[in-house]
Amino acid sequence: MDISYKWIQEEYFDKPLPKPEELVECITKGAFEIEQVDKKGDDYLIDVDVLPNRAHDCLSHQGIAREIGVLIGVPAKEKEYKEIEGDKLLDSKLSVTVEDGKLCPRYIGRYVQNIKVGPSPKWLQERVESIGQRSINNLVDVTNYILFGLGQPLHVFDADKLEGGKVVVRSAKKGERLETLDDKDIEMDDTMIIIADSKDPIAIAGIKGGKKAEVDENTVNIVIEAANFNPVSVRKTSQKTQIKTDASKRYENGITSEMAGGGMIAATALIVEVAGTKETVVGGKKDVYAKPENQAKVEVSLEKINGSLGVDIPKKRVLEILDLFGFEYKVDNKDVLTITAPFERLDMRIPEDVVEEVGRVFGYDNIEDELPGDLGFVPKINPMFYYQNKIRQLLVSYGYSELQTYVLRDKGEIELANSFAKDKPFIRASIYDGLFDALVLNSRNVDLLGVDTVNVFEIGNVFTKEKEYFVLGIGYLDPKKKKIKAKEKEELEEVLVKLSGDLGEKVTGEIVDRPEGGAVAQVDLTALVEKLPAPKEYGNVLETNSKIDRFKMISLYPHMSRDIAVFVDSEKDQKVLEDILVKGAGELLALNPRLFDVFKKESEDGTSKVSYAYKLVFQAHGRTLTDKEINKIMDGIYAEIAKNDGWEVR
Repeated sequence: MDISYKWIQEEYFDKPLPKPEELVECITKGAFEIEQVDKKGDDYLIDVDVLPNRAHDCLSHQGIAREIGVLIGVPAKEKEYKEIEGDKLLDSKLSVTVEDGKLCPRYIGRYVQNIKVGPSPKWLQERVESIGQRSINNLVDVTNYILFGLGQPLHVFDADKLEGGKVVVRSAKKGERLETLDDKDIEMDDTMIIIADSKDPIAIAGIKGGKKAEVDENTVNIVIEAANFNPVSVRKTSQKTQIKTDASKRYENGITSEMAGGGMIAATALIVEVAGTKETVVGGKKDVYAKPENQAKVEVSLEKINGSLGVDIPKKRVLEILDLFGFEYKVDNKDVLTITAPFERLDMRIPEDVVEEVGRVFGYDNIEDELPGDLGFVPKINPMFYYQNKIRQLLVSYGYSELQTYVLRDKGEIELANSFAKDKPFIRASIYDGLFDALVLNSRNVDLLGVDTVNVFEIGNVFTKEKEYFVLGIGYLDPKKKKIKAKEKEELEEVLVKLSGDLGEKVTGEIVDRPEGGAVAQVDLTALVEKLPAPKEYGNVLETNSKIDRFKMISLYPHMSRDIAVFVDSEKDQKVLEDILVKGAGELLALNPRLFDVFKKESEDGTSKVSYAYKLVFQAHGRTLTDKEINKIMDGIYAEIAKNDGWEVR
């Protein structure tokens, strides 16, 4: 929320405030983060990040002024407005009906006769414009001044445009429509609260007024609204209509119904001041308040405060802090405080709320970071955590790489009510599908990865109708031998045997293969860990021998590979051959040439030659390579090889 430094100074403090930069530091340290500070003429605009737990009392200049007063030790002045008595002769001009007290806990309507709409006085224009609002007319500016000054949303209707002189707070009828003040045509349903006259909707409660009862330059008689609406209902309506306003933001975070009373007093006084005429007459307040709020009482002992904060704050200092907040309290002979929370402090409900307020004003930096004594606490070893990491170490030592696949799937036993992905509305009942997808994806990149087979594993949760439990999934695929199905199953069976030997307990799992290649074993890890001996310490299960490399962005473009086998005169020529391959491939070489075959040939004359076969992988970061481009590179490599007598490309 944008706060005017000048507004705070002139209306809430007699003594000079700290300089803006010092005040910002004070607020940041003791209350809220400051997003930005901008100099605006002779004023400063401070953007205060008020969190939802304090939105009910601090989304206003008055609320921030109270916080500043507490933090600098100088209580802020409270804005007071003289109550204007209503003329009973106007009682018949307005009736107010609230159909559901839960959706509208309080509604105050007031008829005011013979006002004059026009420009606001200079002081009022300056106030609303200081926080980036546009001055519209004296009535609208008053409502904005009170909204941003006191935190109470208001609305003003043209009384002569209301059918039957009635204001009815009710649920909308399905299909009812309202043209809003900003020219939007809104179709409503029966979940929305509206303000209506005897015939039509005139406003969406707590969010936006309608065109029908709009105040304009010809308005003479008005109805002032100060109310409180159900925060959940306002939020849902705001989301449905896609209308978010400063008023809806305050209602949906919750405010006290008591604030409506003060808002009506302030609105009446200011409207009479800036828009009143000699003929102005103010009607009585039509206040529908079915269940008046009670001030919350919180009991907390001095021992609880100091024990929670880990410090010994003197009783006198604690009471001084409570006085700065303006809290009413009683203290018994056992130093138990009974605190009466102000109506607007909806966050003051439990002892810990009081502890937090005392702590932040006392200053967390004044609390020494002293470790408690021996608590006799011995942390338990978590068997699942231990064995998950133990198994990770073992599988990595077998040459397997860990990965994580999506929990959301296109099929399963449990469907989510609100899925993050429309094409994946289920949570996985097994780990098979995810690992098979990973095998296929990685098999396309074995050359780029510099491997011959895809060896992967995953540890994660699966969800069935009966339970949620951990599983270990192990996947294996040999892209060159897809048709040899037994080989893939045998590989996984061997891995399970190795695990059994290293863990000291037989590890079993169902192995599934697919015609297109690949096999996956799934082990019920939860059941396995229950059979394994309880670990006494974590030991080295968190250690890793993996080399940590600096991150390098991979190319998003496809790679191309070429195989080359060359007869050279002796083993000493291998390094020379590799240098030719690397230099000839140039910057498009994605990884070092990978040797995949060595063959030695004896000649009849007693001489011998050695064949080295390499795989070269090419890839570019900004484009897709072409065969023509790679063939040209290979031709250059062949030409360099031909310069060596006795060498031969196979």
